[in-house]
Amino acid sequence: MATVHERASLVNEQTASGVAGIRAGRALGSKPGAGRRDVVFTFSTDTLADAGRREFSFTSDQALHTICGASDRVGRVIAANPWRSWPAVAMRVMMSPRQEAARVDGATLVRPLRLRRRDPTTVPALRQSYQRYDVILERGVRKLRLDRPAVLTFNPFVAAFCPMPWASSVTYYAQDDWASYPPVRPWWPAYQEAYRALSEKGARIICISSELARRVAVNTPVVVQANAIVEAHWSKPLPPPPAMSGMARPIVTYVGTIDGRLDLELVTRVADDDAVGSLAFIGPPTDGAIAEKLRSIPKVTLTGPMLRGELAGALMHSDACVIPHVINSLTCAMSPMKLYEYLAAGKPVATVDIPAVHGVSERVIIASSDGFPGAVRTALEMPGLDEGERLEFVRANSWAARHGRTLRVMLAEDSDWWEV
Repeated sequence: MATVHERASLVNEQTASGVAGIRAGRALGSKPGAGRRDVVFTFSTDTLADAGRREFSFTSDQALHTICGASDRVGRVIAANPWRSWPAVAMRVMMSPRQEAARVDGATLVRPLRLRRRDPTTVPALRQSYQRYDVILERGVRKLRLDRPAVLTFNPFVAAFCPMPWASSVTYYAQDDWASYPPVRPWWPAYQEAYRALSEKGARIICISSELARRVAVNTPVVVQANAIVEAHWSKPLPPPPAMSGMARPIVTYVGTIDGRLDLELVTRVADDDAVGSLAFIGPPTDGAIAEKLRSIPKVTLTGPMLRGELAGALMHSDACVIPHVINSLTCAMSPMKLYEYLAAGKPVATVDIPAVHGVSERVIIASSDGFPGAVRTALEMPGLDEGERLEFVRANSWAARHGRTLRVMLAEDSDWWEV
């Protein structure tokens, strides 16, 4: 009988060939063609199946979508999940055989598997783990005969600790400051070491905000690129979903994970204002205590997560939108995607004062904590946005526009990649 390690190795051999989830959209083993580059893409902590469940709406999802759609510049593509525990994956597949299925045209999936569920917390152990991850990636590269592919990864451990001698360039796309994200506190020192190693390695770096770039790109060039939206989700007015029916107007809406980023005192003060009829919170409640406190505030309704069409309809049905975040190291490094979704719906926005909200639109009212309820009133008094102006904002702030630059950074063949 095969040992645990032998079975895991067998699964890794199988998934490196792409049989485990994505169909190849281009001929395996064929040359990329003149002027085209092969690419290896890796997610951060989520998987291709996760991307499918959220309708490919996140930064990393849209980067992969752009890569696979750039047939004039990109040859063959490998998309790699992060490490997963093979016993956990096997159990999920047995309980729900279709749960792990996901597809995207133009790429071949690699699913690296190991016994343990979580990354080790020490840097030496992490280096060993990601050297093994690198072996699995290289196996896929060789099997598909990729030619010195460019790597785009959303995982700082992959960018910093995978040797990748087979790659022509490595680009790390930083969408969060992992070294200040509370759920991964045991790994904070390792993330800080990874940031330092990125500079030593000469990795190319894209960051979603200037503040994040200051932390991640230590004495090295960096491209700052804000988050964006999927143009197709906002191309026409949509009706409100059933979850928004019956809410008293004016409706003030928040979109995002219901967790410790929310400043409950600010929410309470906004709810106490007679100018506000209802407060809608759209998103998954990952912090039960925060969710219960929100439910106890008059005028607040938690709708749960929505599909993208429902979300667009909910925002278009709202009167104003808010970003009532606590101000800390994590939130100051963000480029809130919700800000662009709010504006794509044509709604004015009241937000706390974090760096990435400045200079985006005149319809963004930035306030201190003391002035936040007044900013919400100002937003509610703003006139509606002309449909032509709304669509112009959507086009200018689409992922298609943003990730064109991502392609230029990762595929640049000279050392001045940050000047593209």
